[in-house]
Amino acid sequence: MAEVDGLVESFKATPQDIGTYIEPETIEELMTRKRHDLRQVPVPDDIPIRIGEALYNLRCALDYLIFALAWHDSGIEPTGRRARRLQFPIESDIKDFEGRRSRTLDGVSDPHVAMVREYQPAEGCLWTGVLADLNDSDKHRHLAVLGGSFDHETGTWVSRRDPDPDAVPDEQGRYAMEEMSMDDYATLDVVFPDGRLVAETLQELETEVRALLLRFGPEFKLRPV
Repeated sequence: MAEVDGLVESFKATPQDIGTYIEPETIEELMTRKRHDLRQVPVPDDIPIRIGEALYNLRCALDYLIFALAWHDSGIEPTGRRARRLQFPIESDIKDFEGRRSRTLDGVSDPHVAMVREYQPAEGCLWTGVLADLNDSDKHRHLAVLGGSFDHETGTWVSRRDPDPDAVPDEQGRYAMEEMSMDDYATLDVVFPDGRLVAETLQELETEVRALLLRFGPEFKLRPV
């Protein structure tokens, strides 16, 4: 997670060549929304790789919780096919949750199944759905769709080659927006295809997974060896 944050911050700190002229109307919209779709800007390869690793580990933490619960509740260590089927279910339809319960939650007690059910998108838990969507769909490898942020207070504006002869520049030597174009460079942030900011989304998911594990922690009782 720390490495992802560092890579994203480094990318954000480096002005990127956006390569295309943006019309004044679009600039006004950009200044209002503080974001723009800049598909032509590539993302360094190491960013999606590290994002994928972070998502994979968050999901694995949930899956291992189910493995540990099944072992704890049944008193028998899951092995072979049973162990491979154990998984933290993430379902948008509660019927699918119940239908797959015997496989994915084999050996997990009814009270603990009820707790797991609380974290289903079908029960209104949205963050697990986000985790499953980003992880299962491999969307962390499609980050070429970026959210570009242009800070109009510190950003650079340059005049067109042929401004209106009657146009009068301000005291900084800049012309009105209608006579201006945006510089070729802008600071960008990295987002998932659905527009979610990468760093903030991963932090939120990590926080939620941590809280879930801490909640289940007291459910484990030491057994005599």
